Amino acid sequence: MKNIKKIIILLFVILLTGCSGTYNLKFNDDLSIKEELNVEIPSTEENKQKTLDLFKNNKINNKKYSIKSSNNKLKIKYSEEYISIEDYIVNSNLYHLLFDNISYDKTDKYIEVEAKNALDLKNNSIYKVNNYDISLFQINLESTHKILSSNYDQKEGNIYSWTLDENTKEKEINFKISTDYYKNRIVYLVPLIIIGLVMVISFIYLYNRIRKTNRL
Repeated sequence: MKNIKKIIILLFVILLTGCSGTYNLKFNDDLSIKEELNVEIPSTEENKQKTLDLFKNNKINNKKYSIKSSNNKLKIKYSEEYISIEDYIVNSNLYHLLFDNISYDKTDKYIEVEAKNALDLKNNSIYKVNNYDISLFQINLESTHKILSSNYDQKEGNIYSWTLDENTKEKEINFKISTDYYKNRIVYLVPLIIIGLVMVISFIYLYNRIRKTNRL
């Protein structure tokens, strides 16, 4: 299990802001998962150093985060990858910070997830660590697999989004993803691989025959 201090880091990164943030959850072709947190806070040397210290002092790999200044904003990005939905639910610190009462059902045809937001954007948060309110927070789901059903707020292409603001008391999030895409892709690729191998073997065979003929 990852160090509990990392949860505190992410808590501070999100709640010590007066601006906005996004949380991106992506299901890859093989049903592995990538999560990414993006937040913006006022760009000051104090904020920058404080954020750097939080990551470094808790020994988070510098490949997993970035901190950039742009247009008077400090843009912070943090990401993790997981091999499966089970790995994500057990080991994701962000999941435990952002969601509550989560449940999922996984079959050979679909993965269905239901959750509620656990993040209070108000300054009177139960965490008692935020000096400012977050004006807007968006949760994005991206998948190359077909979304069979979802209660999303907005949709653009294959990205499904839920929006939280300071007036959001509770937000239910649910989605159902088909797993047939990956299996069908394997079924589709196997014949192509076999055909490719047959063509390569045939080419080598013909090439060797031609060489032998030319030598004669």
